[in-house]
Amino acid sequence: HPDFSNLEKAIPTMQEIADSLNTGIREQENQQKLLDLSAKGAKGLLQPHRNLVHEGIIQDDSKKKKMHLWLFNDIIIHISEAKTKNKANLLKPEHQWPLHLIWVGPLSEDRGDKKTDSFELIGPTYTYIIKGPPEEVYFWHSQLLKTVGAWLEHQSQNDKVLLSKNIVMSIDNNNRYARFQYQDKSICNGWW
Repeated sequence: HPDFSNLEKAIPTMQEIADSLNTGIREQENQQKLLDLSAKGAKGLLQPHRNLVHEGIIQDDSKKKKMHLWLFNDIIIHISEAKTKNKANLLKPEHQWPLHLIWVGPLSEDRGDKKTDSFELIGPTYTYIIKGPPEEVYFWHSQLLKTVGAWLEHQSQNDKVLLSKNIVMSIDNNNRYARFQYQDKSICNGWW
C-alpha cells in the first residue's frame, strides 16, 4: 500500500497521544475520587499540593487480611478494609505514612499453582507483604517506586532542612532523613 510507510511512522505519535489522553483521564478520575473522599468525611486529605495516584485493596500476606491503600503524591494511607466505612479514619495519623519514610522491597515471584507475586512495603511502623496476581502486584510495585522516587526528589530539592545539610534522598538510597511522630506521641527526628 502506498501509505504504509507514512502510517507506520504515525503509530508512535498516535500512541503518545493516546497515552497522554489516558493519563489525563486517569488524573481527572483520581481528583474526583479525592473530592469524594473529602465530601464523605476526610476533608483533611484535600490539600493544594496533593494528588491521588492510585487506590485499591491489597492482600497483606503477613496478617492474612485485606488492606485498602490510597497512594498520594506525598503520603500513603493504609487501613483495614473494615475501617474504611468511616472515611474520617483516613485522617488518623496511625493510618498515614509520609512517602519519604516508605521503602519498597524487590518483587518476589511464586510461580506455584496460584501464580502470585509479592513485595514488602516497609513503613515507619509496620511491614506489609503485598501479595497477589502478578499484574496487580507489579502495578502497585511500579506505582510505589515511581511515586516515592518522585517525592524523595521533590523533598531533596525543596525541604529547607535537607538543603541546609546538603542531603539528597533517592529511591536507590535506603537512608532517609525525616521527622515522624508515633501514636504514643514520641518523635523520631533524623536519619532512618
